[in-house]
Amino acid sequence: MWIQKNAPSEMLLFYLLKKKMYVYGILEEEGVEADFKDLLTPYLKGMMKAQEGLDLFSCIYVGCKKVKMNEEGAEGDNGQ
Repeated sequence: MWIQKNAPSEMLLFYLLKKKMYVYGILEEEGVEADFKDLLTPYLKGMMKAQEGLDLFSCIYVGCKKVKMNEEGAEGDNGQ
């Protein structure tokens, strides 16, 4: 694996199981929390609309700080 020096590390995982969607994400770079939420929110809202009754569980971190997606994020986010 080639890693660029001084480049932020990131990981994003979506797992769909029947009527539950689990989202786990880590972005190493601090200070981009709003950008990360802006990137994820439309996708999560679209998934919620596409599958009615979908429960969303998220664990998102930016620079070791937990991001709560349910404040401005997708409806039904349990933030767990």
